[in-house]
Amino acid sequence: MLTTEFKEQAPPVLCKSIIELLRDSGMQALAEDSALTTYLAAGRRKFTNPPDAIYGIQQIFNARVGITAAGADHRKVWSLEQLEIQLGSHLLYEHPVLSQMHVFTAPATLGSAWLVSRTKSIIPPNQRFVLFTKTRAARDHNPDDPVEVSRCTLSIKWMKGTVWCRFDGPCCAFVEFHKVVSQLSCHEVLKGQIIDANLVTIYLDVTPELSKCPEYQKTGYTIVPRGKRQDGLAQWLTEAFAANTLRVLLLGRRGRTGQINEPTVFVGLLLLQRQGKNSSQPSLYHRRIGICVWSSGHLTVGGFYLPNAKLMTGIAPLWKREIGIFG
Repeated sequence: MLTTEFKEQAPPVLCKSIIELLRDSGMQALAEDSALTTYLAAGRRKFTNPPDAIYGIQQIFNARVGITAAGADHRKVWSLEQLEIQLGSHLLYEHPVLSQMHVFTAPATLGSAWLVSRTKSIIPPNQRFVLFTKTRAARDHNPDDPVEVSRCTLSIKWMKGTVWCRFDGPCCAFVEFHKVVSQLSCHEVLKGQIIDANLVTIYLDVTPELSKCPEYQKTGYTIVPRGKRQDGLAQWLTEAFAANTLRVLLLGRRGRTGQINEPTVFVGLLLLQRQGKNSSQPSLYHRRIGICVWSSGHLTVGGFYLPNAKLMTGIAPLWKREIGIFG
């Protein structure tokens, strides 16, 4: 939104205040054409009637919740929390990949880490990542808008008074996933393409399960830089948890269909398998701790897959169907 020239010449305080104004007003989100970013920006606005925070923005996802839903009782009063869950459920069904393309900047309540939070979630501050979150569901489709191809199904599930997310899709152990990634990264063709970069980029949530991670941040949020720090983070994740308890759920991919040979981005959800500690928790559940993304552009050369690269698209033997809950 602000030119490089302006940022260099304007006083830092003025520049910072303008950036915050653009962000908090939602103007930056509108400029990015990202419905998810717009929804998160709306969380910074104040509403006289709290439910209006959902009623006033649901149309960007083609959603109809609460009293606006088909056949709804217009006399019923829905709370903001109830409407957020309804909108979240709509996102899980219509856009399962997009629904998880965010990170938490503060710990989410157990069971709710599937639900994008207007106050605790952000889209990772990476311009290429933001590009793939663009969606204009309520407008005529534009060829430059990313098209989503999901590999899993997500839906809400009530368990012991908490709304969890049920998943059904291809999963694998992060340890095995990392082995394939490491092998591909060493291929001669890729060495020249991803210098000082990474085949897979990891974006972590702020959550207690990661408190011992060298990259953990209690306050604020910055992405882990590419290169050696991303490599170190991936290695730490392979060693930090008991065998096979850290899973990768392949959500699917997003990419533009209007461009020939345009790469798509695959999105995996990092899920940590846990056992319930008391009767109020499910006996077995998964805790979301972040997401990982990789580009299809690094998997093929001349239209042909590199050795083992096709495993990154969700096929066996790396991936196997799993059903469970996370939050």
